[in-house]
Amino acid sequence: MSFQTTAAHSSRIKKSNPAGARRPCSAFSSLPRRKPIARAGGSSKQQSQDDYSDDDTPSSSSSDPTTRLPDAGLIHIHLTDLTLGDVPQAILHITTHTFTPIPPARRGSSSTRTAEILNFRRALPPVATVSHVQALLHAPTAVAREIAELTAKGTIRKLLIPGRGGAGELLILTRDLEGLVNSSTTLEDGVKVAYIKLLREQPTALKLPRSSISQDAARQLMQAGFITAATPTWTAADVFSAPGQGARGTLASLTSSASAARGGVGE
Repeated sequence: MSFQTTAAHSSRIKKSNPAGARRPCSAFSSLPRRKPIARAGGSSKQQSQDDYSDDDTPSSSSSDPTTRLPDAGLIHIHLTDLTLGDVPQAILHITTHTFTPIPPARRGSSSTRTAEILNFRRALPPVATVSHVQALLHAPTAVAREIAELTAKGTIRKLLIPGRGGAGELLILTRDLEGLVNSSTTLEDGVKVAYIKLLREQPTALKLPRSSISQDAARQLMQAGFITAATPTWTAADVFSAPGQGARGTLASLTSSASAARGGVGE
């Protein structure tokens, strides 16, 4: 007779729970787990130094929106971007990129000829035609409006060369025009001061009244190429109708021809 007792058999239904039927909640849950290895004091100190940049700002995760970007200096796109934004910038671009530099070697000309070319380039005024500026900025209406505003403010000056049509409408920065006047060796100091003052008082004028300057000052300015005669005494038809008179020319015609490449303002 056995004295061992067992629990009564339960009639409750038990569900089978095979080991392979349960799916892991993560693909990495079945991998063996390892405890993090504690680093030595020196390693943690080195890591703490690496976590800080030169400007003592802690580096954070790239996903953190408050991450401070490192200072890489001037953006490279600003150095290579040739997009022109306004009229003065377009004028500077035209005047600084008019000629290519002369190669130092194998230029095919003597040093004397090279010096003549460089002096000729230096003598040309920094002017740009209105059509050239409009072609660069691709907005004729906005460019015309900006030219009118900057001319009224005295930032730029509009010049006119008689007999050239649209190609005779030139733009120049006021500071460059005043620099040409001050650097001229033909004009006297009093004439320079009076002419610059007159230009500042009438920033939009294309023609200057005869009473605004003296006869001697007008002669000096005309010889220097800064002004031309607004009403020439001869026309292009006189060259064919009267060859003798057209060949002799007048002071106005000679000055107009001389200032065609240099630019003139108004009268």
